[in-house]
Amino acid sequence: MVLGQDKIYYNVLKTELGEDKLISTLNGRDYILVDDGCLYIEEVQDLTNNGFDDLILEVSNGCGGNCCGYSYQIITFDGSQFHVNETVGWDWDGLNLLKTSFGYFFEVDVKHSLNPGQVGFCKDKTELYKLNNHTLELVSVSTLDITPSIIEINTLDVFESFNRDYPEKIYIQYDIDNDSNPDSIVTSHSVGNKYVFLYETYIRINNETKIEIPQSRKRIGVLNSVTNGFHDLVIDCDEILIWNGTEYISK
Repeated sequence: MVLGQDKIYYNVLKTELGEDKLISTLNGRDYILVDDGCLYIEEVQDLTNNGFDDLILEVSNGCGGNCCGYSYQIITFDGSQFHVNETVGWDWDGLNLLKTSFGYFFEVDVKHSLNPGQVGFCKDKTELYKLNNHTLELVSVSTLDITPSIIEINTLDVFESFNRDYPEKIYIQYDIDNDSNPDSIVTSHSVGNKYVFLYETYIRINNETKIEIPQSRKRIGVLNSVTNGFHDLVIDCDEILIWNGTEYISK
């Protein structure tokens, strides 16, 4: 058993291959706690109120690149051994540490929109963990509610055709203004090595009138509901656009 006044030191040994090593030093002895990934020390403090310094470790999934977010590990010491918890989160915004009378809680986002292709953007979620007896326990998960559409264009459709010829502009047809004639929703797209975006989206009514649509980057779809004679639209996950008689505006 180590006494609480014995200082624990944490250090990351950096490499050029994304195989960093997290090393703790206690009473002159080194312990390798994590030996893979691009690692950074986020915060050192006593998270278990037992007199020993614990650690919040940041894991850079892209190793400094702009493709991916960060994940986190909580590492604690109980006086006899270190506890390395599972890796949680996938985001740019960091882990939110919440100190309460019931102990420490950790709030972290899991953003599928940061994954290659950015096609899971409506599956993003926020997870809340509690540190209980040196173990992270999942307390709650909050997710986005995706608004279903009748017909839509989304980045998943584009991404799945990534290795095939795909026109610069893509469109779907639907009778937007309920005059029994098909109208078109048209959008341009940008496909990079890892990201897909939609831009310059508009509606062409009866092949004549052009209606610009507020910027949609991931998804645009037609809803069954109608406002002022035109079908409502959904952009991205759940933002509803309605027709005010002259243009589409957010509901």
